[in-house]
Amino acid sequence: MLIDTHCHLNFDGYDADREAVLQRAADAGVTRIIIPSVDLVTGQEGIDLAERYAGVFAAAGLHPNSTANFTDADLEAITAQAAHAKVVAIGEIGLDYHWDDSPKALQHRAFEAQLALAAKLELPVIIHNREASDDVLPILEAWSATLPPALKERHGVLHSFSAPPSIAERALAINFYLGFTGPVTFK
Repeated sequence: MLIDTHCHLNFDGYDADREAVLQRAADAGVTRIIIPSVDLVTGQEGIDLAERYAGVFAAAGLHPNSTANFTDADLEAITAQAAHAKVVAIGEIGLDYHWDDSPKALQHRAFEAQLALAAKLELPVIIHNREASDDVLPILEAWSATLPPALKERHGVLHSFSAPPSIAERALAINFYLGFTGPVTFK
C-alpha cells in the first residue's frame, strides 16, 4: 500500500485538475492520500474533500505559522474536526523558526497541546519542523514515552524532512517515519 501522507489537495492550485491528479496518483499505485490542515479553514476543506473521494483522508490541526492567536477555542475546534470518521491524524503541527509568523512561545504551546490531543484521541501526527530540530525532537521524545499502546508503533511522520542524520536517527528511534520532498535539496 502506497500512502501520500502530505498532499494539500485542497489548495487552489488543484482546482483545475484535482480529479486528474487523483487519477494519476491512483495510476502510480497511491491508494491513500492524507490532506494536512494548515488552519481551521483548510482542516474543514480537507474533510470536505475526504467525504467526496474514497481514498482521501484528512488531518486536523494548526500549522506552526497559524498559531499566532492560538487559544483553547482553537483546540476545541481541532477536537471537533478530529471526530470526523475520515480524519486520520493530527497535523500539520510542529515548530517553524524560519518564518516569523508566530512567536516561539505560542508555537510551543500549540504544538504541545495538539500532541496531547493526538495522544488522547490515539491519532498519529504529521510534524512540521523547519529550523527547529533542537526543540522539536526533545518534545517528540518526551511525548512518545507517554503514548497509549495504540500509538506505540505509529507515532507519525516528520514531513519534508531536511535535518541532519543525527536528527533522523533520533526520530527513527522513537518510531517516526521521515518524508522527503523538495526542501531536502535546499542549501
